[in-house]
Amino acid sequence: MDSSWSFLHLIGAALSSAKALRLNPEQTLHSLGISLYQPNFSLLPGFMGSAAKILTATTAVNGVIAAELARDGLTGPSDILENEKGFWHYFSYLPLPYIALLTK
Repeated sequence: MDSSWSFLHLIGAALSSAKALRLNPEQTLHSLGISLYQPNFSLLPGFMGSAAKILTATTAVNGVIAAELARDGLTGPSDILENEKGFWHYFSYLPLPYIALLTK
């Protein structure tokens, strides 16, 4: 399956910003939920074929903004990863039953 990996920058920026802002665990969870609400999905022709690939970096900016919004009280979905229509559903490379095994 061809897919974009720019969501990794989004997750990394949201979580590292949450740490830098000293967010509590609940705020950190909201930071992740806010950031993954609209994950970036770069299409290969744009990334490989033009200077527009620089826009992939906007995911990092969005992650920082998500942490700032969580700090200021905005809430995000706490089940953004595992919801049946959540992140894993659309971006998983493993069948969902196997993802559950990764936490054991």
